[in-house]
Amino acid sequence: MDHGRQARFAACAPPACPVVTPKTLAVDPPRAAAGEARADSTPGSDAVIAQSLSPGETLVIAGQQAPLPPAHRTAIGPKDAGEPLVSEIVVSFSFGSAVLTAAARASIDAAAKGDGIGRIDIRGRTDNVGSAAANDLLARQRAAAVAQYLRARHPHLAGAEVKVDGRGVCCYATENDTPEGRARNRRVEIAFWRVSSDL
Repeated sequence: MDHGRQARFAACAPPACPVVTPKTLAVDPPRAAAGEARADSTPGSDAVIAQSLSPGETLVIAGQQAPLPPAHRTAIGPKDAGEPLVSEIVVSFSFGSAVLTAAARASIDAAAKGDGIGRIDIRGRTDNVGSAAANDLLARQRAAAVAQYLRARHPHLAGAEVKVDGRGVCCYATENDTPEGRARNRRVEIAFWRVSSDL
């Protein structure tokens, strides 16, 4: 086959024809020392994630981020008497990604400021595209990415109780019938609770 005006066209015969690709997980690439190969078996590593994919799913390591809905605060009341809510934010993720964007990190940094935070609830969520197993794994990875970022970036929260939850086929913020709706569902909800002075 050539290019331009000399190009010839051919019909594609299965199984060589292009097909719709399944949802894949995007993760940070492994970091190994120069010239050193790495076979990582820790939870969340590329090797472990690749083994958990369904037949036909492929692990893709992506660095390109699609436009995301802006992070926003939600208005909810205290869930537990004696533990007033300091703030709750929602950060969005790209399709198939558990990588925090710069905007997500900035929103987390702004919400995590201050003293007296005694509990942090982190809830990872996905859209409805892909298998339940892949979405559950991705939801847990998103929640874990936020928890890891908070531990690394905000040492003043080291004494806070952190509850991490990740569910893929659950708890949608809106319908999944439009690209915008699916983008809103690809999120992590983070609630910061003040320490009760009565305990």
